[in-house]
Amino acid sequence: AALFTVLAAPVYAQPVAPPTATPCPHDLNKVCAQLELEAEAACKEYASLNIQGNRPSLDVACRPWRNIANKSCFATCANCEDIAKRLREQCRFDLQSLNNGAFTKSSCDVTKADFEIYRCTSVAELNFTLCASQEGQQCM
Repeated sequence: AALFTVLAAPVYAQPVAPPTATPCPHDLNKVCAQLELEAEAACKEYASLNIQGNRPSLDVACRPWRNIANKSCFATCANCEDIAKRLREQCRFDLQSLNNGAFTKSSCDVTKADFEIYRCTSVAELNFTLCASQEGQQCM
């Protein structure tokens, strides 16, 4: 008989690091909005695995990823490591229906690393003002 572990839904109200005396250097409205889109894109990479299940669409299935990215972003001043860890937990929750723990763990660990190192860092370090400037437009 196979033994399957059913993961509980991720807890969204996880404790966050205490606020620092240094103000957040990011424009969180812009950064967090972009990180929502990056989280949704990360979720949609699993579209071929039918993670939407009985939900009406992939957009609906990926909504928790967007919500997690947004809330974590605002709560942690766009801390990429924290946001990526929380998205990994949502990934594990969504992939548990595959009943393949090793694949789920491996895939979600890659998603965490990709989000933390590439998706999030590039957004958090992005200078939105520079990109909209004449100089920024010339290099695009």
